[in-house]
Amino acid sequence: MDILRISYDGLETLQKDLFLDIVCFFRWESIDDAMEILDACGFYPKIEIEVLRQKALITTTDDKFDMHDLVQELGLYIVRGEHPKNPEKHGRVWNNEEISNMCYGNSTMGQAH
Repeated sequence: MDILRISYDGLETLQKDLFLDIVCFFRWESIDDAMEILDACGFYPKIEIEVLRQKALITTTDDKFDMHDLVQELGLYIVRGEHPKNPEKHGRVWNNEEISNMCYGNSTMGQAH
């Protein structure tokens, strides 16, 4: 993970955000669909995606975003950060169970772990 983290740490802020969004939401998704969403969010990601490809953080397969499983694990680890058991404090939430718990009040919001 430390070696993979070096590639991530060398990214600019916008590239880091884009990488984490792809990790959490767009792996195995259509590149065209993801690009439309990312454009709408103000990323204009074409150049940044090329940087992520050059650093071997993402690949494309059958017109979909992909990456090595360990690269995805790195991204998910980064998002979990200092609050691995408190998804309410994550910058991105991708796990259906965590989303449900947050929406329906079964979450641990505000509780220390």
